[in-house]
Amino acid sequence: MGKIRLKDRRYAIAFIAALCVLSLVLTMPMAVSAQEPSQESPSATDRLLIVKARGVAIQRVENDTVRMPARFELNLTLGPTRRRLGVTPVKDGEGTIEVNETVYTVENARGIILSDGHVAFIKLTGLDDTGESITLFIKARYFWMGRQLYVARAIGVLKTGETNTLLLLRVKALLI
Repeated sequence: MGKIRLKDRRYAIAFIAALCVLSLVLTMPMAVSAQEPSQESPSATDRLLIVKARGVAIQRVENDTVRMPARFELNLTLGPTRRRLGVTPVKDGEGTIEVNETVYTVENARGIILSDGHVAFIKLTGLDDTGESITLFIKARYFWMGRQLYVARAIGVLKTGETNTLLLLRVKALLI
């Protein structure tokens, strides 16, 4: 056994590097498949946002402006925040909307929350007590009040049949 030459050392280092790369390539698919979430259970990164709002509903009836009390209570499911984009998706939601003692049931919610502008855009769909579909579009500007509490000023349009009702609301939201 003689001394290891510089040329032999280079071959040995190249061989070890090739073995490391080969082992990474072979084990990577197993690591990725082990981390895929199942489609049946909700993601561990989903969060619940409990929203309560009160305000005024304004509707135009035969050239008269009618003001009515309005409020809603929602449970929204938020997806994981995409930090690079500053976007949090609203994946689903349910709850009730009450305008002048008429109760509407919310069955679905979709939307986004933009953290850079502190703005949320949400579309709620559901049914009224007669079974007709309703849609509520909301734009809210929110403020952080500490811990998991947020408050917002929201403006929305409630579409029921052929009538549109403007909603001006003060919102309190608790992130769980």
